[in-house]
Parts: sequence; C-alpha cells; structure tokens
Amino acid sequence: MKKRRLMIILSCLTAGAIVLTGCSGGGSSGSSDGTPVSGGDLVMARSEDPEGLLPAQSNNNPDIWTEQQIFDTLTRNKVDGSGVEPGLASEWSVSDDQLTWKFKIRPNVKFSNGTDLTIEDVVWSLNYAREAREDKLWTDLFTAITDVKAAGDDTVELTLSQPWAPLPADLALFAAAIYPANFGGQSEKDFREHPIGTGPFKLDEWKKGEHLKLAKNEHYWEDGLPHLDSVTFKTVSDDNTRQLQLQGNQVQINEGLDPASVKSLEGNSKIQLGKFQSTEVNYIALNSAREPFKDSHVRRALTMALDRDAVTQNVYHGVGKTATTFLSDGLWGHDPSIEALPYDIAKAKEELKQSSFPDGFKATILVQSGMNDRQQVAQIAQEAWKELGVQLDIQVMDGTAIMNLRRSGDYDMMTSYVTSDITDPDQMINFLVTTGNTINTGYSNTEVDRLAQAAVKTDDQNERTQLYSDLQKQVTEDAPLILTAYTPSLFAMSSAVHGFQVSTVGTYTLKDTWLSK
Repeated sequence: MKKRRLMIILSCLTAGAIVLTGCSGGGSSGSSDGTPVSGGDLVMARSEDPEGLLPAQSNNNPDIWTEQQIFDTLTRNKVDGSGVEPGLASEWSVSDDQLTWKFKIRPNVKFSNGTDLTIEDVVWSLNYAREAREDKLWTDLFTAITDVKAAGDDTVELTLSQPWAPLPADLALFAAAIYPANFGGQSEKDFREHPIGTGPFKLDEWKKGEHLKLAKNEHYWEDGLPHLDSVTFKTVSDDNTRQLQLQGNQVQINEGLDPASVKSLEGNSKIQLGKFQSTEVNYIALNSAREPFKDSHVRRALTMALDRDAVTQNVYHGVGKTATTFLSDGLWGHDPSIEALPYDIAKAKEELKQSSFPDGFKATILVQSGMNDRQQVAQIAQEAWKELGVQLDIQVMDGTAIMNLRRSGDYDMMTSYVTSDITDPDQMINFLVTTGNTINTGYSNTEVDRLAQAAVKTDDQNERTQLYSDLQKQVTEDAPLILTAYTPSLFAMSSAVHGFQVSTVGTYTLKDTWLSK
C-alpha cells in the first residue's frame, strides 16, 4: 500500500502558554535561564507515595509522574499540548486506509541496566499494554490494535481493525511505556518495585510512606541529560507542612501546591511560583451505580444546589475558573459555548421533587486527607445541600484507601480531580464518562458511548470536534459529575531550580531540570 507521512502535530490547540514566574517582582523565571549545571540532588515534596511503578497498571498521579522519569514511550506529549513529538520512535507513517502504522525506533538506546533496547522489547511491551486484564486500566485505548510485529530490526508495525485517530497520542500515554521483554527476567510483581526503563532516571531507593529516590541513568540516550544526579520524592501528606519544608529549604519543589498558599508566597524572593496551563478538572464524583445517584434528577438537583462560582473563588482563590463541561478547556474539543446547569436552589428543589427521593437522603462523601481544597469543597457542599434535605457525612481518609473504595465501587461520592495524560480528548472521555469508565462511577449512556466511538474513527478534526460537542451536551444533561473548577498545575519551588516545566496535560519530566549552586 502507498504510504503517506503523518504530520507529527496532530492538533491546533492554543490553550495557552506555560507561565513560570518568581513570586517577587524581581524573581527569576526559573524556566530555562542560565547555563545548565550538572550534578545536584533535587528533593520534591508530594502528598502521597506511589502504589507501584508498572505503568500499565497505574492510575494514580504519584505513580505516573515517577514512572515518567524512569520509562520512555514511542511518542511524547509536547509541552504546550499541541500534539506529540518523537520519543523512542524517531519517525512514523500511516497507510492511506489508516489501518497500518509503522514506527521507526531510534538506534543506540539502552535500558538502565545497560542492556540494549531491541525491537523485540518494543513488540513485547506494546502487546503487554494492550492485553486485556482486570488490573490493567488503559487497554481500551489500544483495542483498535489487532497485531504488533517487527518489520525489520528497527521498525514496529501496528495493524488496526479500524481507523483510530488518537493512536500517536495514545502511544505517548505512560501505559504504553517500553520495558525489557518479559520484564528482564523479573516477575510482574517484582518489576512493580524494581523497574527497568530507558528514561533519564532509575530507581535507587524506596522506603514506602517516606521517600522514593531516583538516580541518574548513566545509559540515557539523550546526550548531556539528565543534569541532576538524583531526585528524591518525599511523602508529606499535609499541604502546610510541604510549604514549610520548602521555605526551610528541606525540599526544593512542592508538587501540587494548595491554591490557598499562593498569596503567602508573594514577595518571597527565594521561592518561585509555577502556574502551568493544564487540563485539570476538579469534580465531585457521584456513584451512579447505587441509590440515590442512579436517579439523574438527584444528580441534577445536587449540581444546581451548589454555587460553583463561589467554590472557585473561595477554594481556589482566583487561580482557577468555574468548569462548564467535563472536558477540560486545556484540550481541543472543549466546547466553550455549552452552558453548565445553573446554580438555582428553587430549580434544584423542583428537580429533586421529580426524583425517587423528594424529601432528601443521607450520603457520605470521601475526601483525601491532607488535601485542604477538597475538604473545603466537601464542607461547602455539605452546607448547601441541607437546603435539599440532604444530610452529608464527610469522611476523610488516605489516598490509598479512597483508591481501593473507588475501584470496588463501594462509595457514595468523593472529591477528586483529573488531568489528561495525552493531547487527544479520547483519554479524558474514557476516564470519566464512557461505560466502564476508569473512575468507576457506574455512569453509562449508550449515546455517549456511540459518539465517543464515532469520534475516534475519523481523522477529520472538524467532524471530531462536533461529535465531542454533542457528547459534552449529553453528559451535561445527565450530570454524572459535579464539576467545580478548571485549575492550572501549581508548583512552588526554590529559586535555585531551573528548567522545570509541566506540560499542558499535567505531566513532567525532570531530565532538563537543574539546580544552581
């Protein structure tokens, strides 16, 4: 078949640039200023420890963000969110019928243990990523792939059952990471705690619940990178404690800054504030698989009884904006013309009267410990929903416990957030609203599923955009999620940190980061 070159830029997203500013008027930008210095040990504070380091089984951000320092994928997300760029694949092409893709693997790449990356490793890894299993959460993104095989020593060929427009973006997903075939002789369980990848860093030490340390991968394929000797992720569950440790130079980066802390940093010349355009959507998930949330009237009533503008202003302190649809405004396909259900107590009461629970009900909302913004959202909702006769119990627990309850479906509602890990809307749609969605809300609508499937079968961007608009309208009517705010990725860091960037899809790599002496 005649081949046509695929443009690497897949979309025209113009959501906005990355902003990294010093907290004082004369603060350094920290993004890329000066000549990089080799060496140094970076310490980052984060709210929770990873569960494991096997990308195909991960859906927790600490796991994912750590894995992206250890592993590589065939394609990479561009920092500005405009599409993908070469990763382990230096170039790729697609056939005219869009059913056969070929990816050329760059030469002279080694794993962190010094062994060569081979085409067999790539084939095995992609087959592992698409293998359907209950404990693997991202296989839906690869269902169109029917065959993966080597086409020579340096090319992998993927055969599809149907056109699949998001494929290059899907291959930038952490779950499509490349491992040594058969985990390099380890068991799957052991590999989760002793990973081997081709990324800029390798695992050095992991004291669970305390810290995880990465060391420079001496075999990394990009010349001169990484700059740092090591990176330590320190688990500090409380927002305020993380900030105090940053101010005391016990850590150099606070990963996931509480919006309430932004103003307190102003005027501090030793700390920089990173506000990065993101795809982050904050929401309250309702379990549509159990009563009373099976009833769309209940879901709509709760949504209309919550003043989400007040939430955005009082909880996110002006650094966010009120969400209108579940699809982030940091992704192409977001329809800004769609109006969210209005804040209207009278209409909320009318809506509830049409439900099977006209006089209200009791429910429990789960909130992760140490996350001040989520606790505030729950408290505002608790007070607001009293108007509907809803008695809301707030239960605070650690992130792992909440994750387990979410996976089992044993919850009423929970506060949470989501970011897209790829530059195509398809992942966020599957994560949040298609049948069997990753966050396990029990929500299912056949029209939503139909629209989502139709959109990935065409490479016509205008057609896909219209399909996604129709999908967003349907989800807005069904109200399976109570959307609160779109927020930037917030990081606070020492003025000694340079070259740290967070992509629009919320992920980062530390290969370009360095510390001034």
